[in-house]
Amino acid sequence: MASSEKTTHDAFDILVNDPYYWSLTGLPTADRRQAAFMLKNGKGITLDRKEALLEKAGFLVKQEKIWILPG
Repeated sequence: MASSEKTTHDAFDILVNDPYYWSLTGLPTADRRQAAFMLKNGKGITLDRKEALLEKAGFLVKQEKIWILPG
């Protein structure tokens, strides 16, 4: 994985801990602090919410999830 390629969790961690990337979302700094607090304290942030915020900041999905059917 290249250095600019991150998992959703890693990319979200960068988003909430870097004021520059958070500024790209257009959301208030208070929202960033709340998200960082939730991550630090093990509170759940849904995958959908993480992906929505990453997209809002301009992060791109390199590869969609691929599901394999059972049987």
